[in-house]
Amino acid sequence: MKCALLDLFGQYLGVPMCELLGEGKQRDKVEVLGYLFYVSDKKKADLPYLDESISDDPWYRMRREEMLTPAKIVAQAQCLQEKYGFRNFKLKGGVLKGTEEMDAVKALKKAFPEGRINIDPNGAWSLAEAISLCKPLENVLSYIEDPCGPEAGFSGREILSEFKNAVNLPVATNMIAVNWRQFYHSTMLKCVDIVLADPHFWGFEGTIRMAQILNDWGLTWGSHSNNHFDITLTAFAQVGAAAPGKPTALDTHWIWQDGQNLLQDAPQIRDGYLEVPKKPGLGVTLNMKRVEEANALYNKLPNHDRNDAEAMQYLIPNWKYDNKKPALVR
Repeated sequence: MKCALLDLFGQYLGVPMCELLGEGKQRDKVEVLGYLFYVSDKKKADLPYLDESISDDPWYRMRREEMLTPAKIVAQAQCLQEKYGFRNFKLKGGVLKGTEEMDAVKALKKAFPEGRINIDPNGAWSLAEAISLCKPLENVLSYIEDPCGPEAGFSGREILSEFKNAVNLPVATNMIAVNWRQFYHSTMLKCVDIVLADPHFWGFEGTIRMAQILNDWGLTWGSHSNNHFDITLTAFAQVGAAAPGKPTALDTHWIWQDGQNLLQDAPQIRDGYLEVPKKPGLGVTLNMKRVEEANALYNKLPNHDRNDAEAMQYLIPNWKYDNKKPALVR
């Protein structure tokens, strides 16, 4: 609702939405990173996954294929660089053994020596494991996101504070500072350098206020991402344009949904940067036919609750979520 109202207000005033946020527009384009994922073989489940095997687009074909090795992760990054021009990459970890995932990180750095390479295991590693994995890669990783979480009666913030004392790497989070109270405790413990505060968690005003505080305190703002389509991508562009200072390259899952075309004029990612629309308001136009088709598909679903365990149980019988175990390590 707030996004729609800001869109209308911007149109009324004749200015892009970013001019209504914080101190207004700071940049014409926003750097984004290539978000890399491990992908299993969809043929192992009888679920209705999309099939893009006959697409003319190399990336659309690749993103539905199995990618579980360092070589495949590097190939994924190379394909994304070819299509979108990414210079920097983040691997979503917490899937395989930490040593195997770090092999992929090292392979990425070898393939992209000038690139900033990061990994996010979603707190799946223990403190001791995180230290042993990350310390040798202090000159490889540009930052580490949520390497470890709560354990032995200590909070995730306390554990990350101990991690920072042991490893010389900036720490990013979208797990332990997702509201102002958590952020206060995180700053008191000096356990976080980069807060990934996106409008999903924080709203538009909260996101920009966080970016302003981080900039004033010599810390860094970035944006966490979940599955999203063209409209949210545009909102990310507007927020990124209004964030002061030097944000880290923003996360976006949009590359995994690219091609849905819910907008007639979705902003594009070119040369590793997301365009900021110049037209008033959000700056884009809905493709109502595609929106109505997507809504009809949504309404056909038997339920709308996310259940990752259902798919995982095709791979590992009786699989259950455990925040301290990587997804494929049981």
